[in-house]
Amino acid sequence: MTSSDTPSPLLELTDIAVHFGGVKAVDGVTISLDEGLIYGIMGSNGSGKSTLLGAVTRLNPLTRGEMKFDGTQFTKVRPHQVAHLGVARTFQTVRLIDDRTVRDNVLLGLDTVSRRRRRELPDSAVDEVMERVGITAIQRVRPSELSYGMQRRVEIARAIVGKPRLLLLDEPTAGMNTAERDEVSELMRALQSEGLTQLLVEHDVAMMVDVCDYLFGMNQGELIAQGKPAAVVADKAVRESYLGKQAGDA
Repeated sequence: MTSSDTPSPLLELTDIAVHFGGVKAVDGVTISLDEGLIYGIMGSNGSGKSTLLGAVTRLNPLTRGEMKFDGTQFTKVRPHQVAHLGVARTFQTVRLIDDRTVRDNVLLGLDTVSRRRRRELPDSAVDEVMERVGITAIQRVRPSELSYGMQRRVEIARAIVGKPRLLLLDEPTAGMNTAERDEVSELMRALQSEGLTQLLVEHDVAMMVDVCDYLFGMNQGELIAQGKPAAVVADKAVRESYLGKQAGDA
């Protein structure tokens, strides 16, 4: 295969910086994501992980840097235009509307896609995504009646109903028990088998190693390691920044 035959990365971030006054929340991060893989970002609280996701979805303004999605620069577009490109996101805290049913919440995900892409979606798109995520049986239920793990499933269904090419997941298993965490891991693998690229921010190291194909380690806004999950977790700089004293005691 020649270099010209090599597909370009789905997402390219070059020298990304997000500064809030004198705080360098993200400072000079360069990463790329190939299509169809699950990536993870690990780091301690305040390392810049969620801020970086916010930069990709244009919720956090860039101080500098360039971003490309499938070769198209989108550094200066608005948040809704990022969604139109095919990028979807979930957040750290559950953001469902309690006075609407599960089905209604999933339907809201279609509001984020472009008119052209919505016309291309089948009428059965909502039913199909609820079945894929395993929430068909609870579609008439209110989110407040569900377990935390099931609420997260609803959020993921809402994010992917418009058939994005990249899904950003911000701490999707926070507050979950082991069984719920394993269910989310299985769902992520199922979505990967369908070709969906995913970028995960998570504090559960065991889950990151188990589900991710590639990891990025961050500390104080900078990228300090990247590679196969086991290698990144074992990296001295990552262990010292993320595990702190525990790493010294190991």
